[in-house]
Amino acid sequence: MKSLFFNCLNTEVHVRSWGDPKNFPLICWHGVSRNGGDFTFLARLLKDKFYVIAPDTPGRGLSAWEDDPENYKVEHYILLIQELVQQIGFEKFAFLGTSMGGTLGYLLAATHFKEKMTHLILNDIGPMLYAEPLKRIGSYLSLSPEFDTMTDFKTYLQKIHGTFGPLTESEWMEMAFYSCRKKDNGKLTHHYDTGIAENFKKLTDDINLFAFYDQVICPTLLIRGGMSDLLTVELAKEMCQRGPKATLWTIDDAGHAPLLHREEEAIYIRNFLAH
Repeated sequence: MKSLFFNCLNTEVHVRSWGDPKNFPLICWHGVSRNGGDFTFLARLLKDKFYVIAPDTPGRGLSAWEDDPENYKVEHYILLIQELVQQIGFEKFAFLGTSMGGTLGYLLAATHFKEKMTHLILNDIGPMLYAEPLKRIGSYLSLSPEFDTMTDFKTYLQKIHGTFGPLTESEWMEMAFYSCRKKDNGKLTHHYDTGIAENFKKLTDDINLFAFYDQVICPTLLIRGGMSDLLTVELAKEMCQRGPKATLWTIDDAGHAPLLHREEEAIYIRNFLAH
């Protein structure tokens, strides 16, 4: 893995990259409280065929924090991704987005990247954003728990992210390393700015973005965690019947959202991208 840094919209953006830059690009975008490190396991399995990049959204990981929390919203991220892709120089690419990253993916596929995006993979997210689970996510985004040891932090991650799917102890520990930062008092906490919770607090109603999803024309794979409460069975079925008519793949032993860390998952994704 190599770390790259770009200045987009006057914010420094950290990008993890794997593989040969001459290979076909796969952009991977993480969920709202996560960072590009979540694609470490998948990228290791795909880097022989693809040039995988996984940016940290501002306010997460090694990307800079925004001075104005108002910038922690989808409209701003859309502009930032456009500038990032322009700076990297991708003419064509595939896009894999988990949760928030998936929302960004189909919005871009329907608009600015309609001619650039060859394949779209949506990991446990759809164009109906339900207020109740989003409020639940927002409730913990504003918290900044402190931990004395990496082991304590790893145990906490296992509790709040158990729906990612079955991980080994070493995989949980690796996740803990890229998910934490040390505070001035020496304690460990999440590697994100709690300011990202501000816009979640304003949510009151469900958000319907089917008008964008219906405009997606590239081949689309929809991944659903079998125990997910964010992407319902009914919504997934509707996404297979309209717009790009996504191909549905359910990962039974995960909820929101599958980490995509296993070899069989990488094989499935590689086969989808090959057609």
